[in-house]
Amino acid sequence: MPVAASDAASLHVTFSASAKVSLAQALDRLGRKDEILPLVDHLGAGPIDPGTFEERRQWMDEELGIEWDEWEAEHVPAFWERVATTRVPILAWMSSRDAAELCGFHELLWRVKEAPVSVVDAAAMKLSFSMIRSDAMIDRKLYERVARVTDDERARHAAVWQRLRAENAALRVVTSEGLVSAPVTYFDETIASFVTGDWQKCIKVVGAALAELWAHGHRPPGGDNFVFSRLLALMDDETIEGVSDEEYWSAQKSRVRRVPAR
Repeated sequence: MPVAASDAASLHVTFSASAKVSLAQALDRLGRKDEILPLVDHLGAGPIDPGTFEERRQWMDEELGIEWDEWEAEHVPAFWERVATTRVPILAWMSSRDAAELCGFHELLWRVKEAPVSVVDAAAMKLSFSMIRSDAMIDRKLYERVARVTDDERARHAAVWQRLRAENAALRVVTSEGLVSAPVTYFDETIASFVTGDWQKCIKVVGAALAELWAHGHRPPGGDNFVFSRLLALMDDETIEGVSDEEYWSAQKSRVRRVPAR
């Protein structure tokens, strides 16, 4: 049965730094000073078995050209050291529609064995919990939607995560069938659909593709950086070409179009 957030002190977990800030503001309005820890490791992309944060960072850099802040590298080990050894009840705030948040939640259950875990799933409100402002958390009474994760639910989550770890794909995405593995090319068709026969700045294609992906419940790792990286990869296709006004490619200074029919 759901319990109110004010019933007992908990170690709160979010799956982004921005979500921590919004949650802290909401809890403060409720008179709560509970500890909040953000997991800033995007487990929806890169290797997960084996796969450390550093290995995922390297994969993102080499595969997508996305660099990560050193702040994240410092905080991820500290996060797991804290939550994996605590016996204080853990309350995770997430949306099961967001692959990164859902993967983070699976990993949390995979690693935390001793402490009881509860969850607030905001999927009915937003694609991502990180998109919900503190005032909306209060107005919609998200703190009343706490649900304890039962042993049976833990077992189901473990089975899903074990399958995904064994597959160890480039991406993990949320579909009508749940959380599934996917190749790095999974979103390419959508991205390519916004490339026309006229020259367009890449940033326009990236923005349109990202909006389309969000509209269909997908939040790619790295956001616009991921989409731009895949757009550059698509230029290796004989049907798409690009030009840049600078030595290095950038979404703002480069353009793309479909190759004219000969």
